[in-house]
Amino acid sequence: MQVFEQHECFEMQVLNDMNSMRMLTPLVFGGGTMLRLCHELTRYSVDIDFYFMKKIDMDNYYNALLKSLSKKYKIKDQQNKFNTLLIEIKHQDYPRKLKIEINKNKIISVYESSIAFSSHTTHQVLVKTIPLEQMMKNKVDALKSRKEIRDAYDIEFLIRRGIKFEPTKREASELLSIIDAFTRQDFNVKLSSILPLEMRQYYQKNQLKFLKEHLGVAS
Repeated sequence: MQVFEQHECFEMQVLNDMNSMRMLTPLVFGGGTMLRLCHELTRYSVDIDFYFMKKIDMDNYYNALLKSLSKKYKIKDQQNKFNTLLIEIKHQDYPRKLKIEINKNKIISVYESSIAFSSHTTHQVLVKTIPLEQMMKNKVDALKSRKEIRDAYDIEFLIRRGIKFEPTKREASELLSIIDAFTRQDFNVKLSSILPLEMRQYYQKNQLKFLKEHLGVAS
């Protein structure tokens, strides 16, 4: 089993344990790992991102989560930041550490139920997730701010899944400029490193042609 596949098993194990510990109750699952485990995003993602579904005593929750996770995992890092709660854990059965981040500032009150699963493990976990329409907005904002190729890839994935994206001409032009700035190394190394082998050749050759065509129609 490859490192990313092992890490995905780790992610599913942690979700399953958090569910058993009742630590998922106030949380809404988001980010690339949610897209991967709940909607079959065709790239790997290495962190677990959550939001609170309503305002709670976050300090009490954080302490309870730390206590629960420490019973099974080694806590490698823990930070109660201004914007996020962060816990990084390690387990002897898996080669990589796993970072869990919970956004403290943005409450997600509109969510849906999804099943997180992976073909590499038998675990299945019912989770609250950010709707794909909202994920599209989040990914567009992320691409504008951090200009990472994985966010552009995720937007293309969501469009292929039928999620509506109708940018203004100005927004389409802005996004095209960001995409055009990606280098061959971005595609051949940064993006390819998180893609399954069967997907790498396509994106090394075609890059983000599908997304650019979609934006070109709008611009």
